[in-house]
Amino acid sequence: MGFVRILMPARHSAFISLLVLISVLAGSLSAQAMPRSTIHSGADYQDLGPIVEYYIDPTRSLNVSEIRDLDDALWQKNTKPSIGFGFTDAIYWFRVHVTNNSIDSEFLLHAGNPKFDYIDTYQYTGEEVIHHKMGVGVPRSEKPIDHREHLVPFEINPGEETTILLRAETTSTFLLPLRLWLKTPFFENDALKNLWSGSLLGIWLIVMIFLLVIISAFKHSSVVSFLSFTLFFGIHQFSAIGLGRQYWGESITSYDTIFVFSIGAAIVSVYPFLSNLLKLEKTSRISEIALRVTAIGSALCMVAYLFIDYAKVIPYLVSLTIVMATLIVLVCGYAAFQGNRLALYSTIACAILGVSVIIQALISLQLMNATLVTDQVGPIAFIVMIISISFVISVELRQQRRLQAVFAQDKSLLEPQQHTVETKALESQVHKRTLELETALLELSSAHETLKELNTVDVMTGIKNRTYFDTTFEQEWRRAIRQGHPISLMLLDVDHFKQVNDTHGHLIGDECLRAIVLIIRSVLRRPADILARYGGEEFVILLPYVEIDNAMFLAEQIRAKIEQSELQLDSLVLRATVSVGVGSKPPAEGENRKDFIAAVDAALYRAKDAGRNNVQGALENMRS
Repeated sequence: MGFVRILMPARHSAFISLLVLISVLAGSLSAQAMPRSTIHSGADYQDLGPIVEYYIDPTRSLNVSEIRDLDDALWQKNTKPSIGFGFTDAIYWFRVHVTNNSIDSEFLLHAGNPKFDYIDTYQYTGEEVIHHKMGVGVPRSEKPIDHREHLVPFEINPGEETTILLRAETTSTFLLPLRLWLKTPFFENDALKNLWSGSLLGIWLIVMIFLLVIISAFKHSSVVSFLSFTLFFGIHQFSAIGLGRQYWGESITSYDTIFVFSIGAAIVSVYPFLSNLLKLEKTSRISEIALRVTAIGSALCMVAYLFIDYAKVIPYLVSLTIVMATLIVLVCGYAAFQGNRLALYSTIACAILGVSVIIQALISLQLMNATLVTDQVGPIAFIVMIISISFVISVELRQQRRLQAVFAQDKSLLEPQQHTVETKALESQVHKRTLELETALLELSSAHETLKELNTVDVMTGIKNRTYFDTTFEQEWRRAIRQGHPISLMLLDVDHFKQVNDTHGHLIGDECLRAIVLIIRSVLRRPADILARYGGEEFVILLPYVEIDNAMFLAEQIRAKIEQSELQLDSLVLRATVSVGVGSKPPAEGENRKDFIAAVDAALYRAKDAGRNNVQGALENMRS
């Protein structure tokens, strides 16, 4: 089946003169001045990039009616072979006019960037308007065609004229290859593309299984790192061509997260792989440092993505991808130049992938145009690279194992001849020295346990410190989830304690806190109950297996006993009160213990707001 050719009439000065002199023809002549495509029989598809016009919406609020009424002078012609504007958060409108002089009427508009966020299309034929949506952020139910790529159907009858408007925005690279396809040829081509992509995906899975077999046989750290690289970079490559969307849904955030962490983790995996495989710490310290710094930069990008926008992180990550791809080729090439046979084979394989990664990164940075060929360069180069290196690694490791076997055999033949009286005397000395070392290790272990215990105690009060509480609370929280029992928590704050310090000094203040600790300890009876200093004049009590009613009763006992007690502090006799927040609940899987602490802390503040010297329970939903 034939398709489309897009022709643009020249702007003649005669038309401009007529536009000025004959107002009756103004509308029709302005239409002739617009870029127009004429559909003829010929090819299965046609790139629309060279003939579209675009307009940048400065207010991000214009609707299609306002865009349609824009003066033609405000539209700019795209001068590049493809549509691309790099990293931008602007909203772009595109316009193209089509005249169908062919015998076909069913066409597909194909946006060849599976990662693009939002695209709205409007087809004007006379007064009729047909609106469609596509993009990662559009639910499948709202798309005109459920496909891994972005497609919109257009019906243009033979001899008919139509205008197509597009509104586009994305947080990723603004790369939007637009092609107008005949419907049947597109799906025929798509079937072949699916077969090709499925074949590459199958090879990828087979290579990973092969690497798992090698790991089980040789247990070599470089193979583990290479498996990690193969996994994450494979996810990146296949998600970039639209595969896998059925697994992580239609969410823009999911797509961005997959992209950031797959390419980021792949870059991080390269460092231990090449460092161990080529022994860079011994052979090339500069290469090892360069790879490590790049891997750290990639890790920082992944961490930064958790706190800042995708659009701010991705340019740095793409730049690091170019740096790492270049380093891989240079490092392997340098090692090969030094005579490393394994590095020579790796250089050839990595150079192929490195070139493809650089091409993809340059396209993302809008320093190079995307084509049908560049769309497939990445996956093909990746498959060639992992097959080559997997084969090289397996051959190298098998050879190392054979050499180790020969060495072990030679050693076993020499050992009986070397087993002399001198050897036995040496063994006796080694045995004696071993006993001495074991004794020293036991003493060191005992000292370590004593130091560990001291590190969990608050020096001033003699009770457990905040670090001990955090660790113990995490353990008890997990135990409560597994066993389904309740766990209670109290936060106690000494009322007006600052006045004690300001009036009597910090030494008296410290004595006051120690006296309050003794009173609290006298109320707590169970060994499982944990009393710890939470900070300043705040204390925390952890009560496993205790429900809210018992926890509230115990808190009131503590509050009342402190209120009734006279604190003997050197020559002074003081009285003190405390405000207490209490919470209790059987935690469930997935709940955050920090939210529980926050609820108890809120109860403590309610106790203070209620006049201090009282006990307040957490909100009702914390007891469920």
